[in-house]
Amino acid sequence: MYFNKKGIVPVRLISLIFWLSVSGCTTITSGIYGIKKPKRTDDEEIIRCASKFGIPIQDVFVMDTSYVSWLHSFDGEKHHEEIKNHFQPLQELCFDKNGNLVSYQINCYAGGFPNLKWNRNGIMDTFPPKPRAPVDTLLSLNRQLSFITPLQPHKKVENDSAEYYVFIYWNRFMGRQSKRFVRITTGNLKLAKKKRIKVYYVNTDNLYGE
Repeated sequence: MYFNKKGIVPVRLISLIFWLSVSGCTTITSGIYGIKKPKRTDDEEIIRCASKFGIPIQDVFVMDTSYVSWLHSFDGEKHHEEIKNHFQPLQELCFDKNGNLVSYQINCYAGGFPNLKWNRNGIMDTFPPKPRAPVDTLLSLNRQLSFITPLQPHKKVENDSAEYYVFIYWNRFMGRQSKRFVRITTGNLKLAKKKRIKVYYVNTDNLYGE
């Protein structure tokens, strides 16, 4: 359950509210954005979608649904904005080697129509990207790692000796917005050049699906 300023609201309803909050989408405009109704997605479908989006299968991870209850365990009045931000369907979080969140991109700060404009003012022209969303300390690097599971069973989730750790939240139901987001953020990673980076493409479909 999610505790907001007026009381308790079912998580599923909150999920729908945040889903429709992408640039203020309504039922009509969500179709123009190419957004579909969220639904539960199995591993095979995630793999197919990842392949379609150009995501390396070995770098695909799935967000555990316990992330929702953990996120809503915070004081909904004190951390209202942070909870809202960390529950958005499309995100890029970049942590430095000390575990500090140094760059943060989320869909509701991107703006744009009929496609979200992730590179407004050239923020994606450097790596790490300039932060678009307010950087906070709600979600630590280690906590983020604890919520993701590799799609490949032999792969381990570990905090190695990288200089930067990049988590790209993507999903099937955001359609072309998700595909464009993956393409743009993946392109930005190429600007890292000789920097040691670890990338996690985190599928979030099951956080919103019924």
